Amino acid sequence: MLSTYPNRALGRSMRVVLAALIALVAVAAFGAANSNAAYTAPYTTKCTGTDVSGEGASFQAVLQPALINYFRTTNQGGQTGGCGSVASPPNLSYTANGSGAGRRSFGSDGLGRSGVTRYAATDEPPSIAEETAMEAAQGTRPSNSAPATGVGKLGVAPVAAGPVSVLVNFPELCQLPAGDPDLGTYARFQVSNARMEAVWTGDASVDTWGEFLPGIQAIPNNIDGKTDTDCQNQTIKRVVRQDSSGTTFAFKHYLNGINNSTGWLSLANQAWPNSATIINNQGTGGGALAQKVANTTGSIGYADLGTGRSKGFQKAPDTTPSDPSAYVYNSGNQVTGYSAGSNEYSFNQSLFWVALEAADATNVTGTGNFIEPSLYSDTNLNGKRGGNCASTTFHNVPLDGGGRPDSFANWFNVDGTLGVNGYPSCTLTYFIFWDDPADVYGNTATEMAKARTVRDFMLTSVNSGQNVLNANDYSRLPTSLKNGATYYLNGTSFNK
Repeated sequence: MLSTYPNRALGRSMRVVLAALIALVAVAAFGAANSNAAYTAPYTTKCTGTDVSGEGASFQAVLQPALINYFRTTNQGGQTGGCGSVASPPNLSYTANGSGAGRRSFGSDGLGRSGVTRYAATDEPPSIAEETAMEAAQGTRPSNSAPATGVGKLGVAPVAAGPVSVLVNFPELCQLPAGDPDLGTYARFQVSNARMEAVWTGDASVDTWGEFLPGIQAIPNNIDGKTDTDCQNQTIKRVVRQDSSGTTFAFKHYLNGINNSTGWLSLANQAWPNSATIINNQGTGGGALAQKVANTTGSIGYADLGTGRSKGFQKAPDTTPSDPSAYVYNSGNQVTGYSAGSNEYSFNQSLFWVALEAADATNVTGTGNFIEPSLYSDTNLNGKRGGNCASTTFHNVPLDGGGRPDSFANWFNVDGTLGVNGYPSCTLTYFIFWDDPADVYGNTATEMAKARTVRDFMLTSVNSGQNVLNANDYSRLPTSLKNGATYYLNGTSFNK
């Protein structure tokens, strides 16, 4: 689902009109034969290109290998399908080094484009200033050296939707508040949006676990003699990304929707309120952040769902276990932790993601309706995967004159957080691409071969490649977004 606004990027309006005219000529209708006239032998047909490298969003760290494998091994979807029928399909390598790095590889900071990267991904769409820098002629990183590469026309195409999950390393030897499932009360980690936003500000009123989750208790007879008061007084440790991150960008949109007076969207990407109490993950990407949370008792963080799962996080259990076999004991019969068994407690119970409070038509907090980032409530028991963003409405999607989502307009203000449907912290994740790579990297056979692979891969990813999304904790694109991305990717070519 999506809601839209007219194209606000007035400085790009002539380019948008021209792009629409080119696309109308190149593609008479959605799904028509690709515009291959400018590709010459041996690159005139799908899957005839050469290997390429990409980089960018760590939000796609789990997704990219699945998309690449699908592209190389399947033969579904016809013109927009994979290369399974090709004896030696081209390969793609992807470095999940963050959205900021992906945009910089296309020259977003004006300091040169990558001499290696030919496709990039981001969860934070380029700003108008970044688009202007990317499209200008510039040299090659890191020194912006000669020869200068040419003027290009940048496109943005969503490839998937997905949840930004809040990750918790619950304080050691503490447990969730007691609940009684027979009475319909559960020991879930349920925190209002107002309190969730406050804890990320580092507010002194919500900087301990007892303030964040009233009723937190110590595990009885634990080895350290930890008391309920000890658990309640333990300081919350906020772990954040140190690199420029689209996941951070999306998560701050969720927090801003709760309380915009904090000024979340005016903060620099790597800036946080009360930063003295922040823990930087000291690495690049969501995987490094999730690992830092996993290694730090009493901490909270955020990452895409698939990355969280890959680091040992799972759904928070419904109840505090009453069965003594759920615990591990030492020789003195003291509890040292949770055991591994064949039930909901068969994972490290300290590591979990949490359900977030859904908004309703009039309120963004206090609704009492909590929604999981995972599509399946029984994910711990059967391993089912899927992001819970299929019903999300994405606002501020730019449209072209034909009513399609416009890849050549600016997507910076698109937001899918705090809707009344689906998980409250969903985001789109994007490819960024060149309408004509010959303009940017030069009209050579080597660049044509690379451009062929990028084009084929992106078209597959937004079409039949959507089949791999649920299995990797993402959600399919809404149909209108998929069709818009396909339309504009179909219109790309080489040396137009």
